[in-house]
Amino acid sequence: MKRFAPYGTWDSPIDVSAAVGDSPIGRGRFGAVDGRPGVWFTQVVPEQCGAPALFWVPRDDASARVQITGLDVSVTSRVNEYGGGAWAIMPRTSRLVFVENDSQRICTLSAEQIVQIVRSGGRGLDAVRADGARGPIVDRTRLTPDTDGAVRYGDLTVSQGVVLAVQETHIPEVQGDRVTQSLVVIAHDDGEHGALDEEPQSDRCPTPRVLVEAPADFLAWPRLSPDRTLLAWVGWDSPHMPWDESGIYAVPLEPRSLEPVGDAHRIWHSPDVSVLQPEWLSGRDLAFSEDSSGHWTVVSIDAPSAYRRACGEPGVPPAETTVRARPVAREFDEKQFVSDPPAEVMGESVTLTGEIGGPLWKLGSRWYLPVSRGTRILAESRSAGSTLLWADPRTGAEHELDCPLDWLRIQDFDDSSATALLVGGAGDRVTGLYTFHVASGDLHPVALETDVTDISPWFSTPRLWSFDTVHTVVYPPFSPQTDGPDAERPPYVVFVHGGPTDQAMPSAQPFGAFFTSRGIGVAVVNHTGSTGFGRHHRSALHGRWGIDDVDDVVTVARGLVAAGLADPDRIAVSGSSAGGWTVLGAVTASDVFACGVSRCGVADALDFARDTARFEAHCSHSRIAPLPGSEELHRQRSPLSRADRLTVPLALFQGECDTVVLPSQTQRVIDALEENGTPYVARFYEDEGHGFTTQEVLADTLVTEFGFYAKIMGFTPHGLPTTRLQGRGRGGTRSTTCQ
Repeated sequence: MKRFAPYGTWDSPIDVSAAVGDSPIGRGRFGAVDGRPGVWFTQVVPEQCGAPALFWVPRDDASARVQITGLDVSVTSRVNEYGGGAWAIMPRTSRLVFVENDSQRICTLSAEQIVQIVRSGGRGLDAVRADGARGPIVDRTRLTPDTDGAVRYGDLTVSQGVVLAVQETHIPEVQGDRVTQSLVVIAHDDGEHGALDEEPQSDRCPTPRVLVEAPADFLAWPRLSPDRTLLAWVGWDSPHMPWDESGIYAVPLEPRSLEPVGDAHRIWHSPDVSVLQPEWLSGRDLAFSEDSSGHWTVVSIDAPSAYRRACGEPGVPPAETTVRARPVAREFDEKQFVSDPPAEVMGESVTLTGEIGGPLWKLGSRWYLPVSRGTRILAESRSAGSTLLWADPRTGAEHELDCPLDWLRIQDFDDSSATALLVGGAGDRVTGLYTFHVASGDLHPVALETDVTDISPWFSTPRLWSFDTVHTVVYPPFSPQTDGPDAERPPYVVFVHGGPTDQAMPSAQPFGAFFTSRGIGVAVVNHTGSTGFGRHHRSALHGRWGIDDVDDVVTVARGLVAAGLADPDRIAVSGSSAGGWTVLGAVTASDVFACGVSRCGVADALDFARDTARFEAHCSHSRIAPLPGSEELHRQRSPLSRADRLTVPLALFQGECDTVVLPSQTQRVIDALEENGTPYVARFYEDEGHGFTTQEVLADTLVTEFGFYAKIMGFTPHGLPTTRLQGRGRGGTRSTTCQ
């Protein structure tokens, strides 16, 4: 029989180490080692302060995984600050190429070296040698010159036997730190042109050969045609973001030397249309995802003809698109809260159309794959969850695959076994890397982000809700041993995702369960501007950032109360980056929240536009208004313009190495709280950037956040401390720097 205890005070086996112990998985690819089929993937390693390392695991034994890169190597790109596509496996030679974070140089390990590491069973390059001592049994070879990080690489792609990459060059001597991007050849893997030398001289690294230099401000997804005569890619120019407006570019090449034999031209573009992920279906058909229909949809064009027309060749017809895979319209049974009238909770059925695409924050993202030599397309359709599609691009026929994951990201496909490689999770399935057999529907874990075997009974079952059309994933308080008193309603935390273009999906993860298993409900909001619901929902935030996103989280908070789910006096709001902006906006524009938590949150839109890194420097152009000329509107929209209304207690967490949202923004919020005499908590972490990675820091923020809620909401947590508040007259310091 369950016992009763006040919400927030429940005992839980999900401790801090479990809640922050996730090891996020990045890119995954199929690849054999020593003739044994396996899977390559990156995963964060706690001993490396949250840095990702490369692993290989045989497909027939998930317990035999081996860390390939050592503790001194973080496999991380810093192109566009957010990176992505930091490694690739050459299928012919089985050689690995990857970007090391500290220097941003590209390194390589030969197939023979990889076999040595795997056979040693050690930790990557820090393995057990034959003499029994620990130390590197092999060492990586560096392929690119040392520029002290001034030249960066990302989106490493093996295309038609060639390793291509986006090269980003920073020239700090130029005013404003001039940055350019180009597409370069890193290595050949086709035999004809020769693979990399076995022992190139690392002290005399050649500069990668440039194929295309800065035809647009930003570049992504370089793809060679099957006959290697045309190179295609996506490009976009400031002030656009890639999910707002981008285009397809191409340049003709001599197929053997890969020398350009013509100029680069934009071959497909439409105003206010986003283009993603070009992939060749054949020697002529180039597929990509575009959202002119209102939802990212996979289409194709005759690319050589489109290039000829872009060159001005007379008589060439327009490059018309042919639909190859459509996103799915799915009906969801939700709990629908309707506020006017009637004010009641009822069961509703809503139809949501998905998207084959998403926001390009990290290079190398995939939402579909041409498989079976281009005769089929495997695609992911997003809405309130993910659907896996199997399409025939020749006939347009498609059907849904019965995949048990609620959300997923496509990684790779093995034609020989008709098996997909997916990163995903579900409300009852922990996030991880899975293989999925298309014919049978069998799903097998390759690597999981956390072990929840002993704590999964304490996980809350997520529910899809729509509060006045604001889509929300709700995790009610739950414990198999404890319930709250009948006369008490629980506190809730309304979490706001970042971006603001990200998307919340139902998932089983210890972080949220840390709250729900202790009696605090969690609601994650897909506010206006979120992806997965079509271009209209995404672009509806244009010009209204700081208004509609704020209104939506307020609507969810009020909806939770009206539905009888939450205590109106104990609702908090929490978010990071753009989510932190919404938190600060919500607490200064409404009175529904008892407190707020902001991690690296934007507080001043004008300073953000002036000081942030190049990739996001113009994001407020669409979200608020173009600059210059809208300085006053930027000020008015910013939470700091309402500094006198910062009267709700806040917890603030900031990385001192943050180049996206500078620490000065958080300090200005602290100054306003001090001026207003408002209690707060502030933590600055000297070795952290935009988004925290080390488990010590993640643990500190979680304990501080939970103890902050306990202090403000008036409950005594079981086995956790309450947080001491700071501020004038409360005996605290103005801020705390954590190392």
